[in-house]
Amino acid sequence: MSKTLFRLATITAILLTVMGSHTTAQAASSPVLGTSKIINLAYFYKPPEDSDAPTLAHNFSTFILTRADEAFRDQLIASGVQAPILQYVRLEAIMDPGSCTAQPYRDNVAYKIGDFCTISQDHPDWFLLNADGSRIKVDGKYFLMDPGNQEWRAFWLSRTQESQEQLGWYGVFLDNVEGSLSKVYSLGGAPANYPNDASYQAAIQGFLQYIYTSYFQPQGRPLLANIISLPDEATWFDYLQYLDGAMDEAWAVDWHTGYRSVSEWNAELALAEQTQNNGKYAILISQGDQSNTNRQGFAFASYLLISSGRAAFRYTNYDNYGRTWLYPNYAIDLGSPLGPRYSQGNLWKRDFTNGSVSVDPANHTAQISITPAPTATPTQPPATQTPVPTATPTQPPATQTPVPPTSTPTQPPATQTPVPPTTTPTQPPATQTPVPPTATPTQPPATQTSVPPTSTPTQPPATQTPVPPTTTPTQPPATQTPVPPTATPTQPPATQTPVPPTATPTQPPATQTPDSNSTFVDVPLDHPLHAYIENLYHAGITSGCSTKPLMFCPESNVTRAQMAVFLLRSKYGNNYTPPAATGIFADVPMTYWAVNWIEQLFHEGTTNGCAVSPLEYCPENNVTRSEMAIFLMRSKYGSGYASTPATAIFMDVPTTYWAAGWINQLAAEGITTGCGSGDYCPENPVTRAQMAAFLVRGFNLP
Repeated sequence: MSKTLFRLATITAILLTVMGSHTTAQAASSPVLGTSKIINLAYFYKPPEDSDAPTLAHNFSTFILTRADEAFRDQLIASGVQAPILQYVRLEAIMDPGSCTAQPYRDNVAYKIGDFCTISQDHPDWFLLNADGSRIKVDGKYFLMDPGNQEWRAFWLSRTQESQEQLGWYGVFLDNVEGSLSKVYSLGGAPANYPNDASYQAAIQGFLQYIYTSYFQPQGRPLLANIISLPDEATWFDYLQYLDGAMDEAWAVDWHTGYRSVSEWNAELALAEQTQNNGKYAILISQGDQSNTNRQGFAFASYLLISSGRAAFRYTNYDNYGRTWLYPNYAIDLGSPLGPRYSQGNLWKRDFTNGSVSVDPANHTAQISITPAPTATPTQPPATQTPVPTATPTQPPATQTPVPPTSTPTQPPATQTPVPPTTTPTQPPATQTPVPPTATPTQPPATQTSVPPTSTPTQPPATQTPVPPTTTPTQPPATQTPVPPTATPTQPPATQTPVPPTATPTQPPATQTPDSNSTFVDVPLDHPLHAYIENLYHAGITSGCSTKPLMFCPESNVTRAQMAVFLLRSKYGNNYTPPAATGIFADVPMTYWAVNWIEQLFHEGTTNGCAVSPLEYCPENNVTRSEMAIFLMRSKYGSGYASTPATAIFMDVPTTYWAAGWINQLAAEGITTGCGSGDYCPENPVTRAQMAAFLVRGFNLP
């Protein structure tokens, strides 16, 4: 039955597309998702733990539920909900339930018993594969699929149509529609078919175009998506050509307790404004603690500045999507807006017939006033930050409200379906390139830096070269590493260093549940190197590897190119800009993102490169712990610094080892205590967490 599943899926997709739905649908007309109200609240993804259908129907207007929640969905309809209730479906992955006889979750299209086993056996090419043929695991039990595989696309559509047609759903919400490869990289992936963001984006956009034009658009069924790992606004609008709306899962404020800069805040509001102006629907989610009413008020007032009736809002946090947080300001009747938002000094304001809204994005305060506003036009012009989309949506705004489903579910709701994962939020700023992990240490550090063991150390080069032998690099050449996105400038952004992937980890990434007192969602308070990572961030040396949510990727390895940037920023400060490059290294072209930083490191005598004929730097090779010792000492004390005489300090660093003196000096200054059990692990790669400790201790960063 090598192609049976695909053939059945294709036949089903064709029949359902040709015959149409048993429910009423207006072909070729976009569904009306908005209301005449400025305040629209969104609820997702499972029935609430603390409320009931009548309460939700009274307070919310946008709903997303999961297959097997048909009974609660119909209770909402019976309670007066008229807008389409969207079915949650993961676009990017399918679940491995653990055995061929176990029931998978219903949040993905491989929801039937035996699906995963059948697909694994008969369609291994449907999976997103690394260069070595390995699959990429996400969220513990799921595997990423290849968005460019047409057979997989057809299967996904046939299964989604099956739920829509047979169970009375009307519209779909896609989770985890990736705007770049950053999430894949963070999972240790290096997809063989997608060497860069542009190729991956093209495949996902093609996937969206296929399902939208084949089914959702002709049927008049809404299709919305949570667009994540977004590198720029252009990708958002490119995808929106084939969607009726999109979600921003960390809007106006950051993923946990921090706030956006004024420019970031303005950009997010402008994106939501332009989305609505294009006739699309925006679902805006602000993350925070339930008791933080100041944060809730700031986020909600920001929403009121831009809502035109085609945007929904929710203040919540990832751990509480199943609870209904209702606040008194949701019941305020501001009436109708008298115009768009406008600036007045440091404030942004908007006037309504029954009051006004004022937001201070710099101090994170807001005021909602119930006082009739003057009828005159504001003296300040409206905001000018609205971005121009790069593509014109193919679908005009809707003019008809689709008929909600009325049929009785043919399948009772399952009790095993958990809240679907939505761990990756939307759109990091365009100027930042996320950092993929490359290897996970097999032993976590205690109070010292810990790394995984690797192979036996190779013969070292001369002491003036801070790398192992120049003839045989320990890592694959740079040409085997996916090229960083073409949007990356020749100099990296002020607070972030891009990292292309180099290897696949054997373990899934650590949990990304936000910690309310930690800057990064993937660096919990109990992480052994948490304090060093926080210091590095607050010193402005790094802003992490992803912004939505804010992540550091602590177990990712550090490349030689990245180390050049980290060293110079730590030495000279976060505002340092190196002089322009002249083209010294044969393997570092003038267009390479870190060329200026690498050549400055060479001019300062910190490195002589990794080969001399021709002169090369090996920018994509990982930095080992022995190389780190030389990099750090020379960067700190200058090119004339000589290592101390070698003594036996670490069990795995004999006095004859080529970098023993440098490693001993690192220990003498209290910069390292080794990797555990009396060892230093000199040939192991340096992770980003360990790098933070090295830099903070070595340069005494505050």
